[in-house]
Amino acid sequence: MKFAETTVRATIKTKTLFSTGVWNATRSLSLLAVLTARSLRRRRGSRARVKSKRISEKGDVNDSLEWHPHPPGHLLMARRLFTLFLSLFVAGCASDIDARHQRLTGATLLPAQYRCAKFCALDYLHSTFRVPQHGLLIAHGAILTTYADWIVVDYDSRSLTRIKTEGGNNSNGQFQPRVVERSDRFLSLKEMATVQASADRIWSLPVRVPTKFTYHKVWNIYLLDGEAIRSEFGPGNPDGLGAELQDVLEGLWSGHQ
Repeated sequence: MKFAETTVRATIKTKTLFSTGVWNATRSLSLLAVLTARSLRRRRGSRARVKSKRISEKGDVNDSLEWHPHPPGHLLMARRLFTLFLSLFVAGCASDIDARHQRLTGATLLPAQYRCAKFCALDYLHSTFRVPQHGLLIAHGAILTTYADWIVVDYDSRSLTRIKTEGGNNSNGQFQPRVVERSDRFLSLKEMATVQASADRIWSLPVRVPTKFTYHKVWNIYLLDGEAIRSEFGPGNPDGLGAELQDVLEGLWSGHQ
């Protein structure tokens, strides 16, 4: 059943990409036809009247005007137009593919069978720090302490934040951590793209993120895209794509210092 679903999705993507390529080719051919027509009109209008002298049989010299075709530089013009057509076709296809790839990000990559079943509510954090609408959170804690270390990435503000919290209860007796330490830095567009690409690989993962098991530590990864959320957790430290995302963020932070 999963194989059939995957095959249908691949077929739909292939047909869509093919139709996009055909549309780009048609658009480029239309532009090429317009440019060719303009070139021919200029060619007919630019034929030079060249004055020539003819000597008649009687020895008289007669001035006359003759039409001389444009020099054969139009072959070069045709080649340039053809090259332009190829460039437009390739650039059009590439831009549509890039745009399609950019749209397939975040929750759009979630497998159809994924359901966030545990550790999906982040309401308790909203009074502690701003939870991004689009971005990610990585948390590390320990069994015998109420402290936790957070890495927060906000796609909208392009910010990378490290936060240390201490657990406690609010006036209503509900669990409410408080911020002990906080550091922020700004991400460049290139850095932002690197983080998002790493996170997207987790968004599209059909299985759970693996863990390196230890008894005294726990971890959570939250991927956020509006109302959609993907939550990963486990004892010890994240492994696989989770460890890769962690390494990307740690590398960006250490490179900033």
